[in-house]
Amino acid sequence: MPIDPNDKRQLNLIPYGPGQGRGPGPREPYGKRAATILAELLGSEADCADPRDITGKTVIKLPLGDLMHLMQVVKAARGDGQAYDRILDRLEGKAAQTINLEKSKVEIKIDVHEI
Repeated sequence: MPIDPNDKRQLNLIPYGPGQGRGPGPREPYGKRAATILAELLGSEADCADPRDITGKTVIKLPLGDLMHLMQVVKAARGDGQAYDRILDRLEGKAAQTINLEKSKVEIKIDVHEI
């Protein structure tokens, strides 16, 4: 946009030369992405009973992600069918469901003479 010599507000303006920037650089993103926050939280450790110890007296540190998987396995072992299905879906993939939409051929014969 050219500078208007009649506009007093623009008399002071000096246009940028070639290669000069208009600021310090790109803006830093505000905050962290949700995926980054969740990855950090799931990586933090928590104390839990060692599942290999029958007495339950041994305490080990596990990342929260591993602890959540362990809880899912315990739920499935106690008979929770949905927990078991989720584990199988994760390991083997969801079962493909197919629906046959083809119409069966039905022949209808109408005898005009009977009507």
